Amino acid sequence: MSTESWSLVTPCFAGAGVVVNKRFKSSGFWRKLEEHNVAIVSVVPTLLQFLIDANEDLEIERIPNFRHIICGAGPLSVELARDFQDRFGLKILHGYGLSETVCYSCFLPTELEWHEHCAWMYDHGFPSIGCPVATNEMAIHDSLGKAVNDGEKGEIVIRGHNVMCGYFKNPEANATAFAHGWFRSGDEGFKRRGDDGRDYFFITGRIKELIIRGGVNISPFEIDEVLCGMPGIRVGLSVGFDNRYYGEEVGAYVQVEGDASLTEAQIIEYCTTKLPSSKCPKVVIFGNDIPVTSTGKYQRGKLKHLFAEYKDRQFK
Repeated sequence: MSTESWSLVTPCFAGAGVVVNKRFKSSGFWRKLEEHNVAIVSVVPTLLQFLIDANEDLEIERIPNFRHIICGAGPLSVELARDFQDRFGLKILHGYGLSETVCYSCFLPTELEWHEHCAWMYDHGFPSIGCPVATNEMAIHDSLGKAVNDGEKGEIVIRGHNVMCGYFKNPEANATAFAHGWFRSGDEGFKRRGDDGRDYFFITGRIKELIIRGGVNISPFEIDEVLCGMPGIRVGLSVGFDNRYYGEEVGAYVQVEGDASLTEAQIIEYCTTKLPSSKCPKVVIFGNDIPVTSTGKYQRGKLKHLFAEYKDRQFK
């Protein structure tokens, strides 16, 4: 509901028109903007990469009223942001929010000069998600609910009129989510104070272990269940790894039972019988060294580097 609220309801409230495509197509995208005199486009990072790959020329003078591209709902890398903005000369207005906060809680300011905008997008290791919108406050807290120093990583927390009242009939989840008087997002990030006196926020990862593929949230535990249910697999962990096309893709780290003999193709084929293609692992890595916490919990995040060579691959 949150994305629809922002993309559809807000323009109507402002007296603007909305152009809705049945489905996204890279070819002819710029021509559609021209035909409908579009001023703002909302996309997930995956679509930016598709537009780069389509490599269709854009004549800026043919879309004189165009302002910027809103981008969120998935991981945006500095590399992808730079490639897109260099190729097309259009601003990516990076933002951040959750369903619990009725979509966006912060945006990069629209009035920044090009060099200022690019500095916030490129110079801090992650593209900035911008400054809090007027309806809410944002901060970076440690696990005890205390604000951390500028530039120090912690959990992104939010409070304001746009934050939900709570999860329905789930007091335990509410007690955790609203600990210390703020809504705790489950996302890791940091902030830096700009010369203009505003706080600019950055997201660096998820404390909650959702995999966000092309703007769609995928629970790793659902995939784990399928992997561990396959004969011959002792432990199967889904791992969301960085991918240029979808922000994140789904990989699997597998420990086989005893002398069982399984191939990557067999495991992927098995998963296709249990899961939609978007949730199926695209890469399988075999191993026995699974990192765990002191309490024995698997640490899938420490396996992500094993999939680094697949960052630039588009999986069919």
